[in-house]
Amino acid sequence: MRTAVLVTFVFSSFMSTPAFAADISSGGSEGCQLRMEGQIVAGDATSIEAQLRHLESTTGTSTDAVLCVSGSGGSLTEALTIGTLLYDRGIRTRIEADQSCLSTCAVVFMMGTRFFEEGVGDGHNASRRMHVTSRLGFQKPEFKVEADGVFDAAAVETSIDEAVQTILAFLKLANLGSNPNVMVPSDLIENMFEHQGHDFYYIETTGQTSRWDIGLDGFEPPRSMGPRAAHTACSNLGIWQKRYEADAGIYNDGDALMVDQSTEGVVFKVNGAFQSDAAHECLVQLKSYPSGGVELNACGNLGRENLLIANKGCGNGIEELIYHSPDQLEYSYDFDARALLPPATLLSRANAEAREIEARAQDFLASQAPSQNNGPQHRSCGALDGLVQVTNVKNFVNMRSGTNFNASVVAEVALGAKLRPADGVIYRTSDEQRAGDRCGHLCSSAQKNTLADTEVDELEQCFQSNYFWYKLHTSQGQTGFVSAKYLE
Repeated sequence: MRTAVLVTFVFSSFMSTPAFAADISSGGSEGCQLRMEGQIVAGDATSIEAQLRHLESTTGTSTDAVLCVSGSGGSLTEALTIGTLLYDRGIRTRIEADQSCLSTCAVVFMMGTRFFEEGVGDGHNASRRMHVTSRLGFQKPEFKVEADGVFDAAAVETSIDEAVQTILAFLKLANLGSNPNVMVPSDLIENMFEHQGHDFYYIETTGQTSRWDIGLDGFEPPRSMGPRAAHTACSNLGIWQKRYEADAGIYNDGDALMVDQSTEGVVFKVNGAFQSDAAHECLVQLKSYPSGGVELNACGNLGRENLLIANKGCGNGIEELIYHSPDQLEYSYDFDARALLPPATLLSRANAEAREIEARAQDFLASQAPSQNNGPQHRSCGALDGLVQVTNVKNFVNMRSGTNFNASVVAEVALGAKLRPADGVIYRTSDEQRAGDRCGHLCSSAQKNTLADTEVDELEQCFQSNYFWYKLHTSQGQTGFVSAKYLE
């Protein structure tokens, strides 16, 4: 009976021809200091290490170098050796445009690493990037019998033990630390082991790349967002901490409210993020810069999932999520703007979807601008349907607890500050000495579009005399009344 090792443990896809060592070479481009192309076989790790020593001799260091990878099939054992080398040396990985990295190559790719900025050895961050036009595919390794024949029990036991040890080595490598997670999360491993042969689990959506911490080249993120995109971001940033979900949940009008707007970007307060669950809330802000860069800030929680976004709930408690100072967002994490895209967005459509998000954001902001029709908005004497801003004051206006100037001051609201209607209703002053039926009659006529031309100035005088007030919210969370005289 044969006593040789029964099987080899490989990724067998596309290995119908004899396997040759991968082509290991210097990168030849600024984005790739090293290249690995082809099937992975024994000895490839040694070749990569030799290239790293050469790089060190010419540049003084190999830390933070980029290994560009492509190919498929080969030895899992050798791939693990290469992966360990990349992790220990702080070598990043990349798949260039229009290139494929499948099976064994994908394992190596996922071990791309960058040391923390504090210094070598202080920690590791996963650092691997693929292009929107590249392909990345995973599958489980297979047993390959060396030849037909009869094998003794010892050979079978030895082979199975070696296979188990190889899988164990892979799991240990996958679970090496990567702030704030591990190098290969368990849900990706599950998907990997559900595919074999010519069947791959492809990374083909923006949600997959974000969930598994894979950077994306060739992507131009949206520079503005509307309520739907904010809702999507809140859902994604929460649930991706646990698992990949292809659906960000159902969005309903009113699930995301704009609570602040500045030159840096709008802030949305999101209710019911992920599956429209009311226990899930967060704040989302997208900043854009003249340089072309964007910064996505967020904080909050997905209550029933027991998850915090940015490790905090936007302040001292859930109540602060309702109307929260955008200044505090400066302490949130800077998240990848891919979170604004529906998680099932194909990589090939990522840029198109980003442009659609921008277009929807522009439409939304236009709808929120103070009305410019028929002169000042207050002459219509109607309900507010968008943001208003403070005007006709030198520095600030007092927001009060009631509709008269004897009511206590809730807040001082600066000239030009934007306020959001609490209910849109126009209120009449509660100062009985100043309230008059004539102003109420004029307002009613204006609402019915029956106001005579000769009555326009008279209605304007009612506004100038502080007869009419609106109930409003500030971006800091205060709620109170402001005379319509000081709003536009």
